[in-house]
Amino acid sequence: MSKERIGLMDANGGSAETGRGMDETGMAGGFAESVEQKMDAVRDWFASHCCGFVKEIPSMLFLIFLCLFLALLLSLVPLLFLLFGPVAPESQPIVDMKVVRSGHKFPVPDRIDSSWIPQGDAEDEYGGIPFTHYFPTNVSDCVGFGFSCTNDPHIVISSSLRCNGRADCKDGSDENFCLSCQSPFSCHLDDSSHNLICLNGAQLCDGIAHCPDKFDETFYCRSECREGEHKCGGQNLCLPQEALCNGVDDCRDGSDEKDCEVCIQGAKMCNGRECVAASKLCDGKSDCEDASDEKDCDCRACSSSAVILCDDGTCLSRERVCDGRSDCSNSMDEQNCPGSCMDIKETEMVRCSDSRFYPLAEACRGELSQCASSCPDCHPTAAFACRKEHKCIQQSMACLPYSTCPNATTVDKAYCARLALPSYFFS
Repeated sequence: MSKERIGLMDANGGSAETGRGMDETGMAGGFAESVEQKMDAVRDWFASHCCGFVKEIPSMLFLIFLCLFLALLLSLVPLLFLLFGPVAPESQPIVDMKVVRSGHKFPVPDRIDSSWIPQGDAEDEYGGIPFTHYFPTNVSDCVGFGFSCTNDPHIVISSSLRCNGRADCKDGSDENFCLSCQSPFSCHLDDSSHNLICLNGAQLCDGIAHCPDKFDETFYCRSECREGEHKCGGQNLCLPQEALCNGVDDCRDGSDEKDCEVCIQGAKMCNGRECVAASKLCDGKSDCEDASDEKDCDCRACSSSAVILCDDGTCLSRERVCDGRSDCSNSMDEQNCPGSCMDIKETEMVRCSDSRFYPLAEACRGELSQCASSCPDCHPTAAFACRKEHKCIQQSMACLPYSTCPNATTVDKAYCARLALPSYFFS
């Protein structure tokens, strides 16, 4: 093959390759030109219908702006759905849920254990305080104080009963997870735990191991006590000083609470004779003769669901609220009572020997022995006045014979004589 032929083939081959490249470039340019023409058409439509200024924007730049605009619209779809979507019906309001203990029942907050309710009263569906037992709004039940029993959260016991060695909640939860005890006796739950088992004197040396290491059956159980310890009568039980005169009988014979000059561990001396335990102070029950153990209380002390607190610091059992007799010094426990309670503000009251207030008309009829010597005047028709004793008794008791009025005056005898005359003449 001649050199001229080869040269011709090379020339023809080079021309073929160049042609193919020109064809591919022409196709790409045609696609771009087609896209640009379509974008020009879209741009011109926008310019003619709403936005004339877009006519001056290059087609490719307009395409970029259009893509960004569409992406923005797509991102706004969830927000529009939240703003304008369907809402929850009114019958199913959104409620802020709180974590509560397993088995919590949500009863009325002031209901009390049914064992405190007088028999015959109607109870609510939870077996607690009857719906008829409402209390005035001006007495305090010290919400937020005390210990709420775990399985019965509507039952609240006083803080002074927590970890004292005696289960006051039905489930015993007031004696669980104790880091310190209000009783003088305790032992560790186990060697690795900080929790304590709180004990009372009756659990010591009783033949039953309440501590894992039998501490309660060994440490205090001796026939001879060390110096400073107290030997219980009839028991091999030695008590430390901190168990004496605290108002709790830890010895069976009660000798640990005799001959006390000073009370300890928050106990209160009553009339110089005995110590009332801290757990019995401000519990709504008078243990001192002058009821001083129920005075000067605050919400921390008067914090059981069975009591209420007067604003003068008197702690009352709930059953004494709205019972027709004033127990608070300002009669607040008998004010604004629902039902047919009397208007205390318009009723004259008398304080009787039991330190309670009674309506004058009730106290001076001679029917209440605690009020017999507390009345300024006896009821004119229902009672008889023993003048020397300044005492009101029932008229039917005035002449049986004079023993009811042991020092009868001439007037008293004349009264009885007048009663006896008709029966003498017409018998």
